[in-house]
Amino acid sequence: MPTKFRQLYTLRVELETLACSGLDRLPPGRSRQVKSLVDRLVDAGTAGNRREFLECDFEFHRYCWQLSGNAFLAETLERLMAPLFAFVVLASGAPLTASMGREHYTLIEALRSVEEPEFSTLVRKTFTGFAFRWISSASPKAQEPTPA
Repeated sequence: MPTKFRQLYTLRVELETLACSGLDRLPPGRSRQVKSLVDRLVDAGTAGNRREFLECDFEFHRYCWQLSGNAFLAETLERLMAPLFAFVVLASGAPLTASMGREHYTLIEALRSVEEPEFSTLVRKTFTGFAFRWISSASPKAQEPTPA
């Protein structure tokens, strides 16, 4: 099962990087909207509200996909990510923290000011970090007790 997760997350990293790379830099109005989504995500992490955290996280990513202007890419990411959010993240039981939510501010800042090729490198690195977290949490080794 972890091999499937790894494959899906590898695809996610590339597609989501492509979606973000297709964005023009965020104008101030859109920047405030996307920051508001991350603020809600951080608040949910602070409150320990897993459901709200996941809803806000998915909403943030969906918003970025839609901003790409590529309906096919946005639809593909929606189909790919909905099950991953539901089954991997929820099933992992891993805590969803404000710190995890704050990692999304890196993406907002990149969308505001970082130019290519640094932009794609930063986005890919951020998404790879997200993916690694959930791949690790889905790993059987992560769920097995360590021998004494």
